[in-house]
Amino acid sequence: MTTAQVANGSIWISPSPVDVFRVAALPGVAWSATTNRFMLRATPANVALVRLRFPHSIAAAAPTLIVAPAPTQTSTGTPRALQEQASGQQQHTVLETQFVIPAGLRIQPWKHQVEGYQVAMRALRQYHGALLAAQMGCGKSLVATMLALGLDAKMILVACPLRVIGSWRDQLAQYISGPFVSAPLVDDIGSVAKRVVFADARLALARTTRCPFYLLVNYDVLWRPAMSAWLMKQKWDLVIYDESHRLKTPGGKAGLFAKRFYGRAIYRVLTTGTPLAHCQLDAFGQFRAIAPSVFGMHYGPFKGEYAVMGGLNNGWVVGYRNEDRLAAKMAPLTWRCTKREALPDLPEEIDVEFSTELGAEAARIYRQLERDMITQVEGHTLTAANCLTKVLRLQQLTGGSLKTDDGGYHQVDDSKRNLLEDTLEDLGDQPMVIFCRFRSDIDASHAACARALPKHKDKHGHDLPVSLELSGKRNELERWQAGEGQALVVQMQSGSVGISLVRASVAIYFSVSTSLVEYDQSRSRIHRPGQKENCQYIYLTCTGTIDQKILAALRARQDVIESIMQSIAEKAKTKEQPQS
Repeated sequence: MTTAQVANGSIWISPSPVDVFRVAALPGVAWSATTNRFMLRATPANVALVRLRFPHSIAAAAPTLIVAPAPTQTSTGTPRALQEQASGQQQHTVLETQFVIPAGLRIQPWKHQVEGYQVAMRALRQYHGALLAAQMGCGKSLVATMLALGLDAKMILVACPLRVIGSWRDQLAQYISGPFVSAPLVDDIGSVAKRVVFADARLALARTTRCPFYLLVNYDVLWRPAMSAWLMKQKWDLVIYDESHRLKTPGGKAGLFAKRFYGRAIYRVLTTGTPLAHCQLDAFGQFRAIAPSVFGMHYGPFKGEYAVMGGLNNGWVVGYRNEDRLAAKMAPLTWRCTKREALPDLPEEIDVEFSTELGAEAARIYRQLERDMITQVEGHTLTAANCLTKVLRLQQLTGGSLKTDDGGYHQVDDSKRNLLEDTLEDLGDQPMVIFCRFRSDIDASHAACARALPKHKDKHGHDLPVSLELSGKRNELERWQAGEGQALVVQMQSGSVGISLVRASVAIYFSVSTSLVEYDQSRSRIHRPGQKENCQYIYLTCTGTIDQKILAALRARQDVIESIMQSIAEKAKTKEQPQS
């Protein structure tokens, strides 16, 4: 448990391992090497701040403030001296340079985003690196864009997961009022060589028009020989590593590229809601990419300082140590923001859509099924009843499965399962609900959870389940509500009525129902009395498929089947029109 002792005008905070990072991020906090504790001036505002923030920290039990005697005086320092040190740091914070919000923004940033901009700009000016550690939904992409504008950057590289390249492309257009050139290197472009050609052409356009250039590239392409060679030849003003926990593996290909790339950019920014997604060792690869002076360039000494080794030949990590020291080193470069802290700004419900492309074989089958529907429209044989049947087949296909004539399921694609894995990695260790419509989607969701979510063991050393299920086959709701398992995979028909899922504030839709009633009720399972966080709904879709048609109809409060029939009829009508 985290404790805070209030004595002689100071708050002395001893954080538990899970709270260290949040304590270090408190404004005006100072680290006392003498007492191995954090210290903060005991003003009414600071006492209120500590009381406010810790009940909503990562810890399972709420930390408490304990009034206790002052810390014992030592030969190397006194509480009075350390109090003056903290007082000076607090005063310095007040007098620090306040950066003007950059011109060229289309939208007004929220208060917490302005705070993040100020913290990050100070870190960039001093260290040329910054970490935006804001939870999903807090708007860290806007803060990163503000940094690009505030630095007057002309060459900006955004490295991110493939699923968010489209989001970055759209958000830049929403955020920036002035002219710029973007190069989103999506899969549709083709091979890595073709993406290099595309990037080079877009860069030439930016130089001709004298506009800022934003290159959007995913981590799986970043390190490829042709791409990395082209990137290393350019001089970059700013690199943004979005969802930067992808760099956490020191020997990973993306992490090694970021290490080599360090000197090619003037400023470097990490953005992630889960900087220490699995353990504190995750910090090394990320900070090596932006500020190697923090933890050094070599993983061995870092691991020796912050991990407890054991097992055969001391080859296993059996625990962690020096958490407070690690947090203190990260703090000067870090802006931390949770959804709870951003609550005055954020809406109660946040909707996000992540998209991916179907694989070649699944796309071929999908197009054939869709052509069959258009043919039926042309022959006036498509009714609401048989339309629903075909919609179900198309929707199952976007999940990766195709129902065969014998009633079984044939796996033909894993694009959406991979998208789910990608999303789970970014959510860290928070509880979540995954809604599915089909049995095959439920199985795919369990497989993604097993691959992407952190593993835990019971006191006997046995693996605990990472995902449980609520469906017609299994009812493990009570176990999940009691805290077992991180994810609950829910069949839409079973989990849309009469149950509370407020342990989670995040709901992921692997697939959605065509019933507007079921859709509304499923959303209400986490947005209901007892929920203390903003609710976030993440929809996984395949681009240009029935997924997006169904979701659009539900959001527009329309009858889904009727809307789809109208869409298909319009396609058939377009097909009938003669080519000019």
